[in-house]
Amino acid sequence: MPAEVIARRTQALMNAVELELSEFEEGGWWGERALDAADALAKAEHDSELLRRIGEETGDVDGHNRITAAASTARRTTRAMLDIVNEASIVLGDSSIPLLAAYSGDKELEAAAGARTAYMLIDAMFEQLIEDADSSFETAGRREEAIGLYERDRNVADKAGTVWFAAPAGRIGVTRETLTAEPSARGWGLEFAADLAGIAAHVEGIAEEEELARLRAPMTSQVVSSTVSSIILAQGTVPLERWREAFFEDALGHCYILTGSDNYGREDLADYGGECDEALQHLLDTGREFAAGVTAYAALVHALEDVGLS
Repeated sequence: MPAEVIARRTQALMNAVELELSEFEEGGWWGERALDAADALAKAEHDSELLRRIGEETGDVDGHNRITAAASTARRTTRAMLDIVNEASIVLGDSSIPLLAAYSGDKELEAAAGARTAYMLIDAMFEQLIEDADSSFETAGRREEAIGLYERDRNVADKAGTVWFAAPAGRIGVTRETLTAEPSARGWGLEFAADLAGIAAHVEGIAEEEELARLRAPMTSQVVSSTVSSIILAQGTVPLERWREAFFEDALGHCYILTGSDNYGREDLADYGGECDEALQHLLDTGREFAAGVTAYAALVHALEDVGLS
């Protein structure tokens, strides 16, 4: 295969990946299109025989069939949600940041009665959010594994249609409903984001009665919840920007260099083809990560909006 043909093939696969993510290069990481980002990339990947092969070589997808590939996409999105919440919590360790003022726009809140209690509750709420996001990631991994097993052999399920896993406290099952439903990053993302939004919206779920009593106007539980939501949405763009840069500036830029006309005269065709495949693997890896992040962030925006916090 001539170098020019290798370059054209690489360019075509680059275009297929970039097409699904190009509208998110400058932001717009919320709304309906963003919710579908990870699923759209997974479909494009699975619909292309060459792209699917390259994707399977990365080892981060169960390539048994379309259903298991979709479950892998949904699991990656749940992981991105955990990363976003973890990243948002980092600001809590910087005592120089006036969080109540910075994320509410009301400078007087820093000196308001109950401010100290509010900070304590914000910290406790993030601990709960991280714990819940981590639990969701474990659940997504278990679902993905069960779906993969079920797609290979329906006999792994019991008579009720449940696949069971051993757990320290007994057994955990993945039910027929989950095994037979169409997995999607959008669906799982919205489900797990709703759990997180529920925590953020209900300070009373993590506070003692006497702590809540110390939150008197203008310092209220709503202020605490709104601050938590604002931190998530503001700081959650930090990993998204990192994933965006890794895809568009690093991986895609490297692919463009490899497909430049300067490579057409290369004689080491085997090495050139290998370099292009390796670059495409990296492009797909970073594209998957960015797409998962976009969908996870959009799901959080949607869920927080549903509980009146976005």
